[in-house]
Amino acid sequence: MSTDESSYWCTRSDASDVLGAYDGLESWTLHATALTDRDEQAIVSVHERLHHELQHSTPWGLVARFSADLARLGVLSEQLRLLFRFCRESARLVHETYATTLSVGNDPFALKLLEQSPDYKVYFDQGTRLSAGTEWEAGRFQVDALLRAAMSPAALEPAYAGGFTRLRTRDLNGPDTRPDARLTTILSLDLPRFRPHGLGPGSSPDELGVFFDEVADFLTRNGVPTLRTAPVRELIDDLFEDIATLSPELRARIELDSVRAPIPDDIEEHQRERIRLHDTGPLPLEIVPESEIAARAADFARDHEQLGAHVLLVWARADLLARQFARPNALEERAGFVVALQAAGYDSEGRAVARLGMFDTESPADVARAFTLPVVCLTTAASLTDAPGSARSDHIDTIYAIADLPIVSQLVHTFKQKAHVNWMRADVDGDRKLHVFAFTVSVLPGIVWLQLTGEAGRHYLQRWLTSLGPEQAESRPEEFTALLPGIDAAVQHVVSAWWIIDQQGGRAHV
Repeated sequence: MSTDESSYWCTRSDASDVLGAYDGLESWTLHATALTDRDEQAIVSVHERLHHELQHSTPWGLVARFSADLARLGVLSEQLRLLFRFCRESARLVHETYATTLSVGNDPFALKLLEQSPDYKVYFDQGTRLSAGTEWEAGRFQVDALLRAAMSPAALEPAYAGGFTRLRTRDLNGPDTRPDARLTTILSLDLPRFRPHGLGPGSSPDELGVFFDEVADFLTRNGVPTLRTAPVRELIDDLFEDIATLSPELRARIELDSVRAPIPDDIEEHQRERIRLHDTGPLPLEIVPESEIAARAADFARDHEQLGAHVLLVWARADLLARQFARPNALEERAGFVVALQAAGYDSEGRAVARLGMFDTESPADVARAFTLPVVCLTTAASLTDAPGSARSDHIDTIYAIADLPIVSQLVHTFKQKAHVNWMRADVDGDRKLHVFAFTVSVLPGIVWLQLTGEAGRHYLQRWLTSLGPEQAESRPEEFTALLPGIDAAVQHVVSAWWIIDQQGGRAHV
């Protein structure tokens, strides 16, 4: 595991909500500008992230998204489910062109990888045609704007005038309205080379809006009627007002902070990232009863170059731990908390397994005090939140908590308590390109939060962290010197034995 203090450019993200819905075109960030030194997993991660961005930063995308949300909540279910499906099917080509083109760009590795995917090569070739031969650093703005414009048909404004209750697919089923049909028309035009003078990663929403309006005006003059920036924002405001009337529950979940909450949209959406730690699937689970643990000490003791011989003690909600191993497994039938030694190993036939040496207690302190060798105590953020009042952590200097709830939301919550956060980032060795962020919070002594993420997640999270003021959060690797061996050991155990990492798994309904 190696650490890195480098910071990345920060862009302005002015609108935030828990669904990641953007305030019109104010979230233009063009994240996938170059993928140098990123592996295949990183490219795929950025590709999927761009699908989310296009869906949540354009009028057509938001109509589709909120139609699905309202239908799931029982609001006009049949009507809005049909509307969602229509909107989704009518924008597939635009979505794939956007995500493929902007995730590949002009990166040599990504271009080479693209040659192995003929279907995506078609999307990329189509997307690059939109640049009209402009070199990539400027052309990417043109590609982005034209594809967003395809998702911003002028006909959507009058069609939505009556809100969701009166909106019908027939109102949107025209060649100048459906995004894929609009893109086909756009590709047939003699496109100019729009010049995004002065635009870059740090450009303001107003600067980006001026450029988008130039593109929108060109398309409107050439038979592809397109909403300009101001009408887009007004339409999205109407969407939120309509949702407030139809479903106060949904509106409460997507509360748009007029003073701009400090959670950028890309981070909020990327908190849905899911990382599979093994291509072979989850490991089968072997349960070792407490009465046999002493006789099988070698199955749980592990060596670390700095810690030396140690054991990992996992303390977590049974349902959260159950999802990490092949199912069915014995944890699925348990309630409450598990306290167990954990280690990955091999069974008598040489097959990889994960082992849990189970203790009959819900308090990790009861177990930790029994060991003379170092004990690395691992839990999850959701488990800490739901910990039973009887649980004690005496004799445990540090608890390492894997983030299985949205990490940025948790950090923002601590900021509201006037807490200060120190953080560091490190690379995780192995066959997957992963990163770990470690956080200590002034009001939570003895707890280190750990966030495992891929390349795109590293980029977004580090960018957000470095945008915060020193009164909130600071990159202080030197503060983690004594903690690094424990962090490294905990991460090694997780990567070896667990199956999946995400920031939604800790929710009670999962």
